[in-house]
Amino acid sequence: MTTLSTLSMPNPGSKVAPTKFKGNFSEVKSFLKHYEKLCDYHNVSLDSERCGSITQYMSHHVTKFIEGLVSFRTPNWNTLKADILKYYDADLDTKRYKQKDLITYVKTMRDKKIPSLTTWKKYVRGFICIGGWLEQANKLTSEEYASYFWEGINK
Repeated sequence: MTTLSTLSMPNPGSKVAPTKFKGNFSEVKSFLKHYEKLCDYHNVSLDSERCGSITQYMSHHVTKFIEGLVSFRTPNWNTLKADILKYYDADLDTKRYKQKDLITYVKTMRDKKIPSLTTWKKYVRGFICIGGWLEQANKLTSEEYASYFWEGINK
């Protein structure tokens, strides 16, 4: 199944190779994105090549699962990619925060004093991490975002 173009793919563990995928839901999207960019760069375009060379960048445990998929054996890259996203719970990463997480953060922080610029920046970073994600996911309006931000500041 190896062809000239898959032979030019970087060795696993090399500087340009994707970090070995071990099945973590929070890493699956970035792993696939990196892998696809590598394939494009190395002109690996056939489904058989993309499906055949992906397992070299995966842990043994993940490889055994992937090799059992029909989409790998067929091979069909788009279906394999969808299967990987589905079976490794990529959608969990898109459900990172809920509004109650922001409310909890705000309630915790409003009881803490902000004696220094460093503490202020820490509050802002924490707020942006949760609130910014909720806002961009359309789970929070910009008005709610601003309101929660001010509620979290100690009087």
